[in-house]
Amino acid sequence: MQIKSDQLENTLTSGLSPVYLITGDEQFLIEECCVAIREKAKLENYLERTVMTVERGFDWDRIRSESHSLSLFAQRRLLEIHLPTGKPGDAGAKCLVDLSQHLPQDTLILVITSKLDSHNKQAKWVKALATAGVMVTVYPVEARALPSW
Repeated sequence: MQIKSDQLENTLTSGLSPVYLITGDEQFLIEECCVAIREKAKLENYLERTVMTVERGFDWDRIRSESHSLSLFAQRRLLEIHLPTGKPGDAGAKCLVDLSQHLPQDTLILVITSKLDSHNKQAKWVKALATAGVMVTVYPVEARALPSW
């Protein structure tokens, strides 16, 4: 499912999806979305949080092993993947598709990326994550909307 950032609160009231993909250039609004998801996850006993930032030379097998390992301290956990460039490469794309098709039990996946252009939005990994959960697109606040924001 694809939604805009201002629709996230309403979506969260009906429960958590197993996967969230947050994309956009407005860092403050992206962080607000992430905080809302983290807070809802905490209320639903996702008490352990693992954060991974994808950089050059990143080992995608770490995500595979982390997503399928058992938690030491909590029954439910949040796996947060920061993808600053929005381009995971072939190995990363394959890993994200596999992850979305074989969702680990009791693990919530949160993928955060910069704005995806129209070409990247058509990528197999983006479609797989959006199909498995919720894709939240963060748009800049328009000048006419600032007073109510």
